[in-house]
Amino acid sequence: MLALNVIVTNPTGASHLIVHPHGVTRPGVANLSYTAEQTVAHLVVVPRPITRSAGSLSIAAACATEKPGHACAAFRDHPGE
Repeated sequence: MLALNVIVTNPTGASHLIVHPHGVTRPGVANLSYTAEQTVAHLVVVPRPITRSAGSLSIAAACATEKPGHACAAFRDHPGE
């Protein structure tokens, strides 16, 4: 699993962000909702991409924002592995 501090700064309108592993079907649930010209931060936990070749995350937003997020931690979802 990956823990990210997702920050939206100065969006052009009200919307939401969805963070998920690249190449995986986008979930139907938002990780962060916001309104225009707001700065909002939220801790988001997403599954780690399955392979290193597919090791990126997708961040989907319906309107333009500045600085949508950065990784702050990674951890195993099954202790003892």
